[in-house]
Amino acid sequence: MMNPPFYKKLTMLNKKLHADWYVEPSDDLSFAAQSNSIFLLAAEFASAAREYPIIFVKSRDSVLSVVLVGLRENENLFMRKTENGKATWDAAYVPAYVRRYPFIPATAQEGKSELAVCFDKEFPGFNTEGRGERLFSADGTPGPALKKSLDFLQEFYDQQQKTMEFCNELARLDLLEPMKYNLRLKSGEKITLSGLLVVDRKKFAALEANQVNKLFRNGGLELIYAHLFSMDNMKRLARRLAGLVQPG
Repeated sequence: MMNPPFYKKLTMLNKKLHADWYVEPSDDLSFAAQSNSIFLLAAEFASAAREYPIIFVKSRDSVLSVVLVGLRENENLFMRKTENGKATWDAAYVPAYVRRYPFIPATAQEGKSELAVCFDKEFPGFNTEGRGERLFSADGTPGPALKKSLDFLQEFYDQQQKTMEFCNELARLDLLEPMKYNLRLKSGEKITLSGLLVVDRKKFAALEANQVNKLFRNGGLELIYAHLFSMDNMKRLARRLAGLVQPG
């Protein structure tokens, strides 16, 4: 089974096995440099729509909402290298999926109220040499840094369920249509993006009054408009890419 994007070696967090572990914060976002799309929570649509195209993709039997951050495979156009070789994010809003790294919520365990958590063992900030803060206090409770991450993960998990409900509603209403994006750079390079899903404006306008009312009451109407508004950012992505490619 493939790991989620960014995560190389997932390990279940355990207060006994990791009692002597520390975590040192890092501002290096190089782990996201090779992702051209990133999962987006519905709660983020308003903020993300100002900078990224928000689109939908098919994933097995479900639909996911994502932001496009690149137009070519393995290229994130919002990555900027610093003088010390680190990577920073060149935008005002950073998706929550990026900010939660190196932790990730695991599948909820039946009969347990606490969210199971995994982490990427390859994250260089984890250590047993005392750098940063202890993951767990002496009594086995999460330390301040871990507690903050766990709270964020719980909120992320809760919002993820709401996002799935919204995406499923779009599919149920048959509002999503495939979109292919073609781009030709001045260098002559041709780029084609396929597998994208967008809300069809004609189908959206043809919804019945009770369907529109339901979307209004559950917040879905606002999300659809944010998605449609965000599609103009495809032009901004193309300009970012054109700025990186030297004419041939």
